[in-house]
Amino acid sequence: MSRAWLSAVVLAAFFLRDLRLLTSAGSGRIVAACALYPLFFGSYMAALTLWLTRTHARRPDLIAINEMALVWIVAIHAVLCGLTWLISRSGPANSAWLMALAPSPAVFLCLCLLAGALPADMANSLGILSLLLFGVTWNLLIVPFAFELVRGPFRDRFVSKFPMRFVALLNLFCFLSPGLFLALGGALP
Repeated sequence: MSRAWLSAVVLAAFFLRDLRLLTSAGSGRIVAACALYPLFFGSYMAALTLWLTRTHARRPDLIAINEMALVWIVAIHAVLCGLTWLISRSGPANSAWLMALAPSPAVFLCLCLLAGALPADMANSLGILSLLLFGVTWNLLIVPFAFELVRGPFRDRFVSKFPMRFVALLNLFCFLSPGLFLALGGALP
């Protein structure tokens, strides 16, 4: 259960990161950003679900992750952090929303582990379907919120006040999460 709560904290950080990246598209490109984000996120989620189904995983929170996979997760997020930082320093800020289309392995790992917060009977009956439900919920929360932030009355408060470097630092939060997962449970079951 503690891993599920830690997953919720990590997901909150990545929710802010993706929300900020999507709002960086600005009012001219927010429709394209909000249309492409669920397509890319859904394709990554479908690939993960297919892989879990083929490996005969009963529930997504019961997957086993080895150390090499954790190294790759940290490496991918280090690259994402560097690219976001580079865009914030030299590139056009309104193209940073393209970084939200890149897969975030920590988000998908945390969505898998979040199924541990469900009651055991519910988690067993939903199985892999819980991962799809969490993914749909993620998109249903982030896409309208990003659209409203760009087009709504809070545009000046959120869009212009958060620098892109903050988004890059949220990627660094992923560096802590594998270590926290290992500290809480030894190795992931």
